[in-house]
Amino acid sequence: ADIIEEIARIYGYHNLPSVLMPTAIPLHRQANVNFHIEDSMKHFLANIGWQELYTYSMVSEALAKKSGYAIDGHLKIQNPLSDDRVYMRRTLIPSLEESIAENSHLKNLQFFEIANVYDPEKNSVPNEHLQLALVSTLPYREVKGSFEALLHHFYIPGISFDVDEVPQKMFSHSARITSHHHDICELGIIGVLPNMHTAIVIEMRTLIQRIQTHPAYEPIPRTSEIIEDLTFTFPEKTQIGQVVGYVPSLSPLIRTVTLKDVYGQNMTLTITYNDRERNLDVAEIEPIRRKIVEGIQHTWSGVLVGSI
Repeated sequence: ADIIEEIARIYGYHNLPSVLMPTAIPLHRQANVNFHIEDSMKHFLANIGWQELYTYSMVSEALAKKSGYAIDGHLKIQNPLSDDRVYMRRTLIPSLEESIAENSHLKNLQFFEIANVYDPEKNSVPNEHLQLALVSTLPYREVKGSFEALLHHFYIPGISFDVDEVPQKMFSHSARITSHHHDICELGIIGVLPNMHTAIVIEMRTLIQRIQTHPAYEPIPRTSEIIEDLTFTFPEKTQIGQVVGYVPSLSPLIRTVTLKDVYGQNMTLTITYNDRERNLDVAEIEPIRRKIVEGIQHTWSGVLVGSI
């Protein structure tokens, strides 16, 4: 055994006898790694119009500085193969941004990558962890919609986007993506970069823990739903996601609220009302509707288009 360990040390664990493993075939899966999920995620994003990239783990000093981390907060390679690949990256965004800059003659670029990043650890090997990053020249709402579709594909419920008063590193505006299913856990960040590109950074080990193989069963309601659209004019830079999350809190009879359409500062919300025990009367909806209109006007300065 001592001889085998010495051979392993000298030759870097290459071509060793199988006695170093308890079995000929590994039986234990590495924690927080699921290649099937990664493959499914890549195919889903590609199917909805995103392009996968494979970029270098080593970056130049210029790209390292764009990460938002100090240059001395990166691992520096002692014997780099080239002068422009010196540091181990801590985020994928600068690499994807570099690819967008190299293809600036094209419009509506949507790039994503799933790869490791490397955080230095004092007196130890680096903390190597897997990230999902998406960067696009498309508007924020479209990129957010793509990510929400990805979450829906993997049956991940209870997601909120909480705006940061102080933007995260690299971002002009940012929001924390938080899962509230079973427990509260931050998945990553979505935001707008200084060049107005939209970017998302997700920790894969956290996301994988929230992925489900099937949706939670919810019986079909036996009572009729009432569905209506309300259009509001909002001030600029209104966080419509917060509005959508706020409306259901006004009444237990409000089942769902979705953003149906956007035209300038006018935004149309589709609201579904339902009581699982009995059919609602149209007259019962009127006070709830007034409460919605008054609440949005008071909290978000949104003005109803038309009249109640």
